[in-house]
Formats: sequence, C-alpha cells, structure tokens
Amino acid sequence: KKKDIIGKNIKMLMPEQYRQAHDEGMKKFLASDKAAILGKRMEIEGLKKNGDIFPIELRVDETLIEETGDRFFSGAIRDITSRKNAVKAIREGDMVFTVDQQQYLQGYLPIDFLVLYNKYGLIPTGDIITGPSIVDIRNVDSVADMVNKRFR
Repeated sequence: KKKDIIGKNIKMLMPEQYRQAHDEGMKKFLASDKAAILGKRMEIEGLKKNGDIFPIELRVDETLIEETGDRFFSGAIRDITSRKNAVKAIREGDMVFTVDQQQYLQGYLPIDFLVLYNKYGLIPTGDIITGPSIVDIRNVDSVADMVNKRFR
C-alpha cells in the first residue's frame, strides 16, 4: 500500500545483502554527484512485505529543487517474476509459447500517429510492424536478449 512506502527509506524494499552496498553507493554519490544507476533500468532483487525475494526491474531518478537545494529520489519498480518464469518455462519445455505484448507499439505508437496526423497531416509510410508476437523455443533467447538490452 502507498502509505506503507511513501516517504520511507528504499532499503525496506531490498534484501538484507544489498543494503550496505546501497548505503556506500549513496555516500559516494552525495560526495561526488556521480551516479552509476540514476536514469537507468536495471534488474535486481526486491523484498516483499512478507519477506519473499523476487526479481524486479528498477529505475531511480533524482529531482533537485534549485531554490532550496533539496534532493528527492524516486523509483519505479516493476515485478518481472512472470516474465522470468515464462522464459524459464519455454527454455525447459514446460511451456510451448507465450504472447509478447509490446505496449509502445500496440498502444502508444498509434496515438502518436493520430496526433501527428491531426496536427501536421503526417502519415507514416511503409510497413509498421506492431501487435503481439509469439515467443517460443525458437526465439525465446533472442527476445530475452532484446529485453535485457532495453530494445523492448
């Protein structure tokens, strides 16, 4: 629930073995203003309220209030358990296929096209490959690789 995490230290969402590295990374960042993770998506482990550890995708950003010098950090966390389980099941032969939904191509890109058409009369030319695709044993590794490289 929102009330359980807003304004709290992010460490409450980390397994114990990562907390010291987090503290050290924050000290280095605050001393140097150089961060290795800000603005980047990464796959790490998260900690559920019940103590279970699970795979997450995390992105952390910083907001600096110039007038006061205050810094705020925000994080976006996505549970990627289903994705990891599907890839594993396909590789091991326990699942024949899954459907790959590409939200940008299926949802947001058409809206962009409508805006461009309405504002400027622009219409895309050529084929635009969108829609769901099938992920199976033939392409599971390449799709997983594209996800890890942030192409999807």
